[in-house]
Amino acid sequence: MSVTLVGDPIVSEQLVLDTLALSGDKARMYINAVSGMFLRFTNRSRINKGATVDKEIAPPPSEPVVWLRATPVDEVTSIKLVLGSTETTLTADEYTLNEDTGRLVLQTHVPGYPSPNQVVVSTYTGGWEEVPGEIQQTALEMIKLQHARLTGRIGIMSESREGYSASYDQAAVPQPVADVWRRYKVY
Repeated sequence: MSVTLVGDPIVSEQLVLDTLALSGDKARMYINAVSGMFLRFTNRSRINKGATVDKEIAPPPSEPVVWLRATPVDEVTSIKLVLGSTETTLTADEYTLNEDTGRLVLQTHVPGYPSPNQVVVSTYTGGWEEVPGEIQQTALEMIKLQHARLTGRIGIMSESREGYSASYDQAAVPQPVADVWRRYKVY
């Protein structure tokens, strides 16, 4: 089995190898799984700093907010309103952006905004230069938990020997990990 590490890992393979007694392939498999769990849980599009393109349906003028999903935002290349083949590139004074949270507020005076089926296309560089330590720590805890679940050491709720049946605890993210990850959620 040869497992390739995803391009946006939550922790380094070396950190997992140094911390846990796992083979390289198993370490990469768990890193990939936990990275995906973190992205889904926090509604982010990436973890580590890199080029990103987010596309969202344009919000109504009563709440003209779009969330860039790779925070912190380092540099915006363009913010466009797209309707069919028509693109309108916004100038910096036609939106405001909180780089830490990714909250992008469209100014309601933008020509052509809003239109039904309009999409906001945000091209930017975002994500962490270095993943915060508490996220790396919770990722290591999740990797240990995933390994223990797959090796049958935890998670069994009930078991029968004669007819061979087992049921497992399906809680994907334990509460202490969820508490940390929730602080990094993008809405």
